[in-house]
Amino acid sequence: LGRPPTPLHRLLDLLRQGVTAGPAYVELCVELGLRRRAREALSGGAQCDLKESTCIRLALLEGEVDLALTRARALRDRRPSGKLPKSDLSAIVDALAPVSAALCLEIIREHGLVHGAEPALLLELGDPAGAATRAARLGKALGPDRWLLEADLRGAATDPRFGRIQAAAK
Repeated sequence: LGRPPTPLHRLLDLLRQGVTAGPAYVELCVELGLRRRAREALSGGAQCDLKESTCIRLALLEGEVDLALTRARALRDRRPSGKLPKSDLSAIVDALAPVSAALCLEIIREHGLVHGAEPALLLELGDPAGAATRAARLGKALGPDRWLLEADLRGAATDPRFGRIQAAAK
């Protein structure tokens, strides 16, 4: 119906073609949370061909949080000569947000990424005023998540740990 194929449909297409290895196959397996299939496909040593976000997400899927954080810190410290595509950076932030809000914010800022998770990351780090300000600047770019963030910000305003939010969003 004119919609782009989902990751599952793309993986099924590869399987119909007999493809059970290679970067595209592994990336789809990781995206779908199929850790065992991804690891089996990498037994031939193709990991060097993977996107950085795929390597980080695979480490997280395998419970290797320290490895994922180490790779992300190295990424954060890369200068423009080592810049990754914004889509890859965004996928890394999405994967690491539950693990390290601070590192995600550093990646966003170091690489000049505009990411809808930024206000929520600020809120997670105890900065509701900063979250409200950033949410106001991002506005409609947040999409429907904007309303969830608004609810969280209202809750933070009454939470004694955060104090009262100033009228930063105005």
